[in-house]
Amino acid sequence: MAVNAMQSVATDVLAQAKVVFAFSGEGVHSQKSDIELVRASTSFERCAKALSSQGVCVEEALRKGLGVHEAPWSAIATTVINVCLADLWRSWGYAPELACGHSVGELAAAYVSGLFSLEQTMQAAVTLGRIATKIQGAMLYTKIARGSLQGALQGTGLAVAAINTSEDPALVTL
Repeated sequence: MAVNAMQSVATDVLAQAKVVFAFSGEGVHSQKSDIELVRASTSFERCAKALSSQGVCVEEALRKGLGVHEAPWSAIATTVINVCLADLWRSWGYAPELACGHSVGELAAAYVSGLFSLEQTMQAAVTLGRIATKIQGAMLYTKIARGSLQGALQGTGLAVAAINTSEDPALVTL
């Protein structure tokens, strides 16, 4: 069983390194993702209960949120996966010295850091997902000379979301 194999690996390396939990944003899990480890987490049922109190079924969120980047489901599914896997690692003895997240992964980082309870984390994921269903938008990834960014964007309604490299021309997300 995958859970036993992962626990064995965790036990073998527990004392060897400092631990950092880095949480992904949406879109990294496919519809074929094996979520056996997620279901093995002691937090899975707690996530289900917290979501249910907000009218969301955890199974529906996972079914509709894996392999797509569509609100509200992908934010909820990603948060459930991140929280459950984090708690599974913690149950095996890993205590992160640092937690960080990208995009919706910041919710799990806040949870692991003790800033949010599990219930607050699930509520934030549901709220974020619901807000995202009401907002139209898109992102563009391009390569552009840093010096021409402001002029190229003027009057377009676009804004720089991230400069993803120190090189010039830069890889930029708009």
